[in-house]
Amino acid sequence: MFKFIDQYRGLNRDIYILFVGRVIGALGTFIWPLLTMILSVKLGYKAQQIAVIMVLGFACNLPAGILGGMLTDHFGRKKIIVISNILMVSCFYINAFIPISTMTIVLFFISSFFGTVQGPAYDAMLADKSTSDQRAKAYSLSYMGFNLGFILGPSIGGFLFKDLLWLAFLIDGTTSLLGTLLIMFFIKDTKLSDIKHTLNSYEQISEGESTFEIIMRSKTLWIYLACSSIVGLMYTQTNFLLPLQLVATIPHYSEIYGFMSAYNGLVVIIATPVLTFYLRRVNEVNKFGIAIFFFMSSYIVYAFLGGIIPLLFFGMTIFTIGEVINTIANASYFSRRVPASHRGRISSTLGIIASIIGAIAQITFGFVVDLLPYQMCWLIIISLGLLALSLIPLFRRNDKRDYHLLYKETL
Repeated sequence: MFKFIDQYRGLNRDIYILFVGRVIGALGTFIWPLLTMILSVKLGYKAQQIAVIMVLGFACNLPAGILGGMLTDHFGRKKIIVISNILMVSCFYINAFIPISTMTIVLFFISSFFGTVQGPAYDAMLADKSTSDQRAKAYSLSYMGFNLGFILGPSIGGFLFKDLLWLAFLIDGTTSLLGTLLIMFFIKDTKLSDIKHTLNSYEQISEGESTFEIIMRSKTLWIYLACSSIVGLMYTQTNFLLPLQLVATIPHYSEIYGFMSAYNGLVVIIATPVLTFYLRRVNEVNKFGIAIFFFMSSYIVYAFLGGIIPLLFFGMTIFTIGEVINTIANASYFSRRVPASHRGRISSTLGIIASIIGAIAQITFGFVVDLLPYQMCWLIIISLGLLALSLIPLFRRNDKRDYHLLYKETL
């Protein structure tokens, strides 16, 4: 066990501070896992309506991604993280003191907007604070920190859902604020000129190119975009299709879903250091393929055995292994292949394109869920996984051609 923990030694001090901040911020993560149930149970919407509301709400994040990427590259990582988080927390506090209504959802999505603004800044800060060969470890430690805090959040949220939802908003906002204060007082921004020696040849600062030119010249990034869009749609079904299925088939659905979400966080904590260690020499593209396989396997369990509670947790175990592998691969893949000077903008641009593709697919799928049995809906998602899996050989071939220096000592 020591070797799994020891792999995180030697990282930049600020990465450990970010880890603690993630733990604190995630301790009150009550609302996100409960959003579908709030729309369904508290406000009485059907699956089709929920899909449209969620897509329209998150569509507001599209300009947030662009704004966050631009601000990150021009004004620094720390300022954007702190300001956007304070605005996000304000929305949670307002929701804590108003009745559950349409305004609750509006404020929730406004908070999501500010959360999206800080996303590129946070990812860029992690990349700035780590060398290319440390990148996977830095992101996996941050990810593990979030889930360490996330263990308690959803399970408590499940109990607060029926009568004390206001308290969930209040605690969520407070823990987010505490995590932000940690970054505000203990982390300094890093200038790109100070970290040139830590960048690989593909991360070197590019002053003469626009974001559009960098993206357009790489066919590999477009294949990556196609795969990540499909995987993103697959991933969101644990927050859309799964809770709807539980509401329809399982008594005490909110408590069960809360425990499943908390269990997801527990498995992440156990699996992240182990998978990071054993897959350290596996190329990111191959990790994408492995993650897709685990997602598909978990959805097979939900499709055919979704009415048996112990097997739901078994399916969540399989899903979480895929989630960990996908998270490690995704963050490391992107940050090692684009200029450090354009990280925020390229991240937000690709994220926006993937969100548009996913939004169209999600709205379409929302209509399907109201028409077909849940088992058939899961099979549709599994079929999309097969499509993504079929792109992996092409993805790897192009990636090895365009970024061949990153393939030394990898599988």
